[in-house]
Amino acid sequence: MLARLLKPLSLPLPPILVSIPGRKPPPKHRPKPVVVSRLYPMPKPERYIHAKALLGYIQEHASHTIGTYVPVEDLNRFYKTDVCGLHHWKPRHWTGIARQLGHITSKTMVRQNGQRLVAYQIPRP
Repeated sequence: MLARLLKPLSLPLPPILVSIPGRKPPPKHRPKPVVVSRLYPMPKPERYIHAKALLGYIQEHASHTIGTYVPVEDLNRFYKTDVCGLHHWKPRHWTGIARQLGHITSKTMVRQNGQRLVAYQIPRP
């Protein structure tokens, strides 16, 4: 009888509950954000300078477009032929210029003649 009591149980133990249904898990600890201050100002990226120059040139020489949306194809052509030629710049890839334009001004997608066009608004100076 004593040997039977000391013999280990051969029954499987119940599975351990990992989560209780209907209960939210405890929140994860996130460190507070760190504030970084620079002693020297960071220069603006070249793409930003080119995008601002493009908008400035359009505002000055094509003032009838102020407040309207201009398609990307026209802006790209205007940038590569007129703005880069005027400043003697090597044209940068249009994707970088367009991203900076998206931060500076508003962008929309319009339909014209059954085609979708991306257009940027020319802001007031």
